[in-house]
Amino acid sequence: LMIRRPPRSTPKPSSAASDVYKRQAYVEAQYTDIDGLRTMASPEVFFAYDWVYFMPEVYLSFMGLLLLVWAVWTGMSSSYDYPALNGAFGILGATTLALTALLYAYGMVGIDREICQKTLLLDPLSLYLSFLVLGATLGTMLLSGPYTTNSVDKLPPYEINLLVLYAALSMIFLVQANDLLMVYLCVEFQSICLYILAASKKHSVLSVEAGLKYFVLGALASGIFLFGASLVYGLTGLTKLTDLGLFLQASEQIDPPFVMGLLCIGVGLMFKVGAAPFHFWVPDVYEGAPTPITAFFAVGPKMAMFGLLLRLLTLAPEAFESTWIILFSFCAGLSFIVGAWGALVQTKLKRLFAYSSVGHVGWILLAMCAPGEAGMSATMVYMSLYVCMSLVVFGVLLNLRSAHHGRRIIRLHELKGLGRSNPALAFCLSVCMLSMAGIPPLAGFASKALVLVAAVESHLYGIAFLGLLTSVVSTFYYLRIVSVMYFEGVPSDAQAVSYTHLTLPTKA
Repeated sequence: LMIRRPPRSTPKPSSAASDVYKRQAYVEAQYTDIDGLRTMASPEVFFAYDWVYFMPEVYLSFMGLLLLVWAVWTGMSSSYDYPALNGAFGILGATTLALTALLYAYGMVGIDREICQKTLLLDPLSLYLSFLVLGATLGTMLLSGPYTTNSVDKLPPYEINLLVLYAALSMIFLVQANDLLMVYLCVEFQSICLYILAASKKHSVLSVEAGLKYFVLGALASGIFLFGASLVYGLTGLTKLTDLGLFLQASEQIDPPFVMGLLCIGVGLMFKVGAAPFHFWVPDVYEGAPTPITAFFAVGPKMAMFGLLLRLLTLAPEAFESTWIILFSFCAGLSFIVGAWGALVQTKLKRLFAYSSVGHVGWILLAMCAPGEAGMSATMVYMSLYVCMSLVVFGVLLNLRSAHHGRRIIRLHELKGLGRSNPALAFCLSVCMLSMAGIPPLAGFASKALVLVAAVESHLYGIAFLGLLTSVVSTFYYLRIVSVMYFEGVPSDAQAVSYTHLTLPTKA
């Protein structure tokens, strides 16, 4: 543990500096009581023992490199007749994710320790979040199979799948991170993959615009996060999250610059999860990115960021409550309003689900505002159910595209008559819409009920009432989708409708 201390020959420090040193000494005293503490004096421990805990991540990264070499070797070689590798590569990528999950299930269960010089933390929370990220990524990869085989989109499947694999790897490290530097590196690694994925449809103006907007606003969010982390390190000399938790527990009061640093970190993370008023990139990126990538944006990166926020909140609940509870409450209330009223005027399905995701982010933030076991349980349940519902919704949209011979379903009125033409898909989409609206006895109702109970127990009556009110408003556009599918007929010119897409100019 590297802590700044005054030299022995220096005079006694001032009272303010003395308080800082006392709190740092408290952090060190807490760690000296822990058996088996590995410090910088024994760097060989990392190579002799800690590498065992990296087996799932090593396997995932090695298989990603192996798949890349195999795809380039066969897909670019004339001796193999330039195979497309669509189906085979998707199956191998999904198998890699499944085997990584098995490595976690059979090798990481029951582990609760800090590894790699305390930069990573393996505990039940990180294990569950890793499973959630792997499940969301696996579902996205399975959904993207028919999309990459379509000749209209011309998306290289091995590039898309590899970027999704490495984005999942960065998310796994992110939910295990125990150091601000590690958090920043994981966020940037993830963001690079997501920028390319958003602009992967290079012949579409909307996709290129989505990638550019996501890049600019993502760079701004990363800068704000890095500024806050710099403030925290400059004031405390600590970067480990567990050390900062002990530091805050030993502090009688938090200095204003330190509060500013924590708020900057929180604002940077609010950009990443798409919470209002930092949601400006969400509708455009959802609309412009390919549909499987939109599904990945909805479930993967957000769940990883929420896992990081849960990690921060569990370190020192009393100290963080006075700083981040205001930010979370403000973003949750505004997300409720923007998500409900913004989706009411949308006619495009992907933009409608983008504003819907902003509203669901508000529910997760409301659950995080409630300290204790009730808030933690409500957050985990809501995150898990939201992943399942989002994957089903985008899976239905992609299956509708296959049923319509490759024609994209873009606007709401294009779902007319789906209840008669394809009852199975209409039923699945209807159940998901009712669940997202919180209609009992579906799972969405149970998750929102848990969040409301946790909020009321924490005396957050105003935000809970606002969430309940906006949930009633959001029920309108969810039920409108069901109404269009079952109670509105097929337009007379449905067979003659043709859609033109904006494309970038290409050389002759």
